Amino acid sequence: IDYEIEGDTSGGESTNGAKHARLSQDHLFSDFCFACVGNSDEMPKKTLSDLLTVCGAVVVDDPIALISKSAKYKLIVSCSDSDAAPSPVELDMFNGLYRHMKLMTVMREWVLDSVGSYDLLPLAEYVLNTCEEINVPF
Repeated sequence: IDYEIEGDTSGGESTNGAKHARLSQDHLFSDFCFACVGNSDEMPKKTLSDLLTVCGAVVVDDPIALISKSAKYKLIVSCSDSDAAPSPVELDMFNGLYRHMKLMTVMREWVLDSVGSYDLLPLAEYVLNTCEEINVPF
């Protein structure tokens, strides 16, 4: 190894999440299937998809394709830039996918923070759906 990220303080404490992710035999997202939506100047969708795949997830191109996948958790990840709030059109899409197919949409920061700490962080703070009665699995 030519380099290792040190001093990552995701969540306020050093977790060595990147090192753990690299050395672990257990993949963080092995029970997940994701669909990445939206665009970002900060992190291209392909880069996020590659990160999810390396961490054991299955990634599909379209949220509708999540329905046919057998995974414990099926999530949509918004790839929008971290400072960009979802547009009304995006919120309508996220809420419609939840109402009709129970597919929750989360910010990509949940993925990055979870990888950084090498722990599945609670979803509640990262959920983008605004419809009532969201069932957050963890």
